[in-house]
Amino acid sequence: MKKFLVVLCLLIMAVPAFADGDLTVDEVVAQAEKGDPAAMNALGAMYYEGNYGMKQDYAKALELFTKAADAGNATALTNLGRMYYFGKGVKKDAKKAAEYFTKAAEKGEPEGQYSLALMYDNGEGGFKQDKKKAAELYREAAEEGYMQAQANLAAMYYNGEGVKQDKEKAFFWLLRAAEQGDAESQYNVAVMYGKGEGVKQDDSLAHEWMRKSAEQGYELAVNEMKNLEESK
Repeated sequence: MKKFLVVLCLLIMAVPAFADGDLTVDEVVAQAEKGDPAAMNALGAMYYEGNYGMKQDYAKALELFTKAADAGNATALTNLGRMYYFGKGVKKDAKKAAEYFTKAAEKGEPEGQYSLALMYDNGEGGFKQDKKKAAELYREAAEEGYMQAQANLAAMYYNGEGVKQDKEKAFFWLLRAAEQGDAESQYNVAVMYGKGEGVKQDDSLAHEWMRKSAEQGYELAVNEMKNLEESK
């Protein structure tokens, strides 16, 4: 079972998810101009992606993320880390990215915890590879419901990396990720049900999860479903 071993896309804070209600772009802009940290982060994400009517502008995104981070917004810290990691609007700097991910993780921000875990997992950002530390950070993010962290923590338990091998725990976290719609995790859940690894063997549930994965276009699951149909 493999892990997600790359830092994923920059976190986007969609306007409808901002605060407790639905705000228009103009309202987000107005809140950002008043210095609201979450609004500045959301507006920075719009400039980063070039959506919601905003022309893509990495410099503006960096400015807004920095202001939001300085005002205590943990998500903005993670977003700054991503910009430095990918070299978007700034010189690529993995060590600088690690600094921001560390600050975000210390504030309990799941994406920051996950991104920092990847750096320890891969030995990036000036860190020596440390599977135990990576597993600890994956667990923190997984417990907050972060899907990729759940999948990676499952892989570590399955393979015995950074933790004692425990296929029951691997299945537990894999199922959490599968329930959130991760196609690869759904496939692996199906395989574990089929083999009876970490869970009681159940062909019916194996087929159900394989179907869910295939419906999302996950190649291994699609091929497995085709083979099952052809064997009937």
